[in-house]
Amino acid sequence: ERSELFFNTTDSTVSGNQPRQTFSRAERPIWRTPVYASVSGEYASILRQTKTTAKVTDLNMKRIDVTPTVRVAFPKWAFLNANTSLSWRYTRWNQSVDEKKALVDVPVDRTYYSLQTTITGPVFNRIWNPNNSYASKIKHTIEPGVTIQRVTAFDTYDNIYKLDGTDTAVGGSTRVIYGLTNRVYAKSDLGDRQGLARQVFSLNVRQTYYSDERWSTVDSSYSSSYATSLPSKFSSISFTASTAPFGTLSSDVRVEYDPHIDAIRTLSLSATYGLRDWISTSGAWSKQRFFKAAEPRTIDRQNQSISNQTDFKFFGGKLAGAMSFSYDVTKELFLQKRMVAYYNSQCCGVAVEYQVYDFSGYSNPLLRVQKDSRFNISITLSGVGTFSNFFGVFGGNKQ
Repeated sequence: ERSELFFNTTDSTVSGNQPRQTFSRAERPIWRTPVYASVSGEYASILRQTKTTAKVTDLNMKRIDVTPTVRVAFPKWAFLNANTSLSWRYTRWNQSVDEKKALVDVPVDRTYYSLQTTITGPVFNRIWNPNNSYASKIKHTIEPGVTIQRVTAFDTYDNIYKLDGTDTAVGGSTRVIYGLTNRVYAKSDLGDRQGLARQVFSLNVRQTYYSDERWSTVDSSYSSSYATSLPSKFSSISFTASTAPFGTLSSDVRVEYDPHIDAIRTLSLSATYGLRDWISTSGAWSKQRFFKAAEPRTIDRQNQSISNQTDFKFFGGKLAGAMSFSYDVTKELFLQKRMVAYYNSQCCGVAVEYQVYDFSGYSNPLLRVQKDSRFNISITLSGVGTFSNFFGVFGGNKQ
């Protein structure tokens, strides 16, 4: 996989994998014991380049990663569940970071053990029998849970160039994830889902403690980790709620609250609605705050956006279309608008697409093309293939 994005005739960025291969062996019991073994790994040749007229910055990296795991499954009770796993992980990079923070052609290795225990419970539940048109039974469960993970020490952390989550493990540290989950199930004796229980509501509250503060800035479980002003022993408190009162409607809410500065860092809301098989629409709203490092309670900047995707289908899917947009509320700017319609039959199909991009409100030097509009036509012939833009791309762009 190789992708190159051109900003003009000389400047571009390159990303991809050449190649990236993963392998895994699913869990298998060791003889007839409650002990299970598995293994996973990958070989990745990661491609990262930035090209300008002055120079080419090469961040290409080759990486080998292997992780065998042994898991012990303790006896399960209806009110309590526990699992413990032990992993050994070996990773090798063909390049490393020297004392001057420069990338050099010196290989670096990392080896550590990870011991993790997850306990869910005791689980409390209560059942009601409303016997109305919505549900014959309603069940509410409360599930406390805790996960403790210990990673053994290694001394090459500062020599590893961090490209993704594989590279960010913090050695010699422990993290404790604790939380509480509420679930509500409804069981109906009417309609197509007669006798089936479905989850109509869930609420999860979670926080993590880190023995090493560096872990708080690279924990991918929290979207605000990478925007944290200062490392901390505790993560933000995450609130995640999901509702699906009807089969055609569902919504999700996520909030990350930072108790250190008494402020909400991220807030997002999404909803999906579908009417039979011919229309479905989904929308999302998100807001993220970034605080100053010197003044943690002072907002440095914030991002707020709205997006929507609506799909239509008629005549069994032969005639269909879609509309979507992304709107930056902070800058009052439509970043993207797109409309597409297509017709498919047994022998052929035709699609028409119109899209507009507008990044004129951003000063990022990489966004050389500030505005762009396109009108595309493509034709598909059965057994032959797809022909697109045979008239060229109608439209224009503004630098």
